[in-house]
Amino acid sequence: MFTILACASEPKTVKSQNIEETNPALELFDAPVGALKEKLDTIPEDTVNIAKMKFEATEFDFGKVNKGTKVEHVFKFENVGKVPLTITGARSTCGCTVSEWPEEPVAVGAKNQIKVIFDTSNKRGRQEKSVMITANTYPAITKVKLKGKVVNPYIIK
Repeated sequence: MFTILACASEPKTVKSQNIEETNPALELFDAPVGALKEKLDTIPEDTVNIAKMKFEATEFDFGKVNKGTKVEHVFKFENVGKVPLTITGARSTCGCTVSEWPEEPVAVGAKNQIKVIFDTSNKRGRQEKSVMITANTYPAITKVKLKGKVVNPYIIK
């Protein structure tokens, strides 16, 4: 049993079997306040009339490359949403990976691209680098990924 208090009214008792089963949205309250606000801020008011990115591929395997090589790949996409697509950022968690994205809105039905450059200097072995694209889409963040292996060209195997 739960007691519910409301302004200017008497406490009321409500019977419930399991509050988590009756309202799955309550799982958000287990998150820290900052994470909850961040999650709620990314939900657009209208999830139907939004921009939508459709990529030809969201992952690119560059295979084996020599250490010190700069790997470039272009991720091509189309706005298949219902409003112009506005990209506000395309960032990686590592300074070795940079990206270039269109600054102007991408019209509905139009195609464009995001260029990702990965600098393999100071890297070795298997690598996976993700780029988080922030836009007026739902969800607000879309991820693309580069992966491959960085080898030392001076070691004979």
